[in-house]
Amino acid sequence: MGTVYFEDIEVGRPYWGGELVADEEELLAYGRRFDPWPMHADPDIGDASPLGGLVASGGYTISLHYLSGHAILNAPGAEWAFLGGFDWHVQFPKPLRPGEHVRVRLVVEEKRLSSKPGRGIVTAQDDLVDRQDDPILRIRVAFMVATRPAES
Repeated sequence: MGTVYFEDIEVGRPYWGGELVADEEELLAYGRRFDPWPMHADPDIGDASPLGGLVASGGYTISLHYLSGHAILNAPGAEWAFLGGFDWHVQFPKPLRPGEHVRVRLVVEEKRLSSKPGRGIVTAQDDLVDRQDDPILRIRVAFMVATRPAES
């Protein structure tokens, strides 16, 4: 297929990222380094907390989101002409726990041409979901994608 331009993106279609597993050691290392709240960095304290166990920090959860979403935007032979995101509305409806299998589900809600030439604006619901397709991380996002270049 080649490059995926603004014109190629389908409204309403779900795009799926690669499946990942929340690794406990990685989750703990991230928590200890970047988000040392006890429920992110100490399994015993997590078990005794109202959350009932160790949970990933938001930063680690977003990192898995990025990694899974990379499989959408950079699929071999179908790389999106992605120019960057500029508006995020983030929610964490469910905690991410060690061993959970997750992947991104991106559903384009609308798209429109930008006032600046050569780009379009896409609005999507971008969720990191578990195996039951329940969202762990919800991001309503707006991002830019290049339009197809004019033939020369």
